[in-house]
Amino acid sequence: MGCTSTFQFSILFSLLLVSFLGVEGKLPQSCKTYECPTYDVIEEGQGYEIRRYNSPHWVSTSPIEDKSLVAATRIGFSRLFSYFQGKNNRKQKIKITAPVTSEVSVSGGKSSVVVSLYLPREIQRDPPAANGVYVGRFKTSSVAVRQFGGFVTASTVSQQVAALNASLAGTKWSATPPKSYIVAQYDPPFRLLDRVNEIWHAFADPNLARKVKGVGRCDLRWQPWKVVSERCFANARIGISTLHFNCSAMQTNSAINQTQPYSL
Repeated sequence: MGCTSTFQFSILFSLLLVSFLGVEGKLPQSCKTYECPTYDVIEEGQGYEIRRYNSPHWVSTSPIEDKSLVAATRIGFSRLFSYFQGKNNRKQKIKITAPVTSEVSVSGGKSSVVVSLYLPREIQRDPPAANGVYVGRFKTSSVAVRQFGGFVTASTVSQQVAALNASLAGTKWSATPPKSYIVAQYDPPFRLLDRVNEIWHAFADPNLARKVKGVGRCDLRWQPWKVVSERCFANARIGISTLHFNCSAMQTNSAINQTQPYSL
């Protein structure tokens, strides 16, 4: 009994330790099993690194409101998992990827969470569409990242967001502080050790303009920190909360010259 208690305590202590101290620059084990988005590290700093992600398609939920981060992520992942399991316009099964990202925004004292998954390379050029989720492609983006271990909770996320902000203070990346943040979770719930999570602050490159898959003639336009309704979505709130979808049937794509933070 004594040995069992000691072993359980050691595991618990290890989980708590990595949650508070963070995990620096570690390749998640899940990226050896599941496909992860590719990136280049363009800068390394004390307690953070800056990555350049390369034009991926992601599939996202609509904003999930008035739920905790953990509950909203669970709800959102369930919706996205259905898409990957064939609940799309082609009834195509898609290999699951990592990480699951949850973009957290707070407005008027209320929080909303948009849950997203990267789409694998084999369908990047032509991903299927589906009702209730939204597929978008983004130009190269720079992301400030801090890694941490353990299981994601509201308290650990708050601590890690504060730690990333402190690490970025005084750098060029702190010039335009983001109004939302992204929690990236790489591991399934049954993995107890060697868990890797990340906090992301994302920064947009200029001239962002992309079409959205499966919603007609709609432009993906840069509109920071807003969730908007458009008639081509039947006034439904869109799934990528930091981008504005302009759905005029006669309008063509145009570039927007802004450099602001945005979320995948």
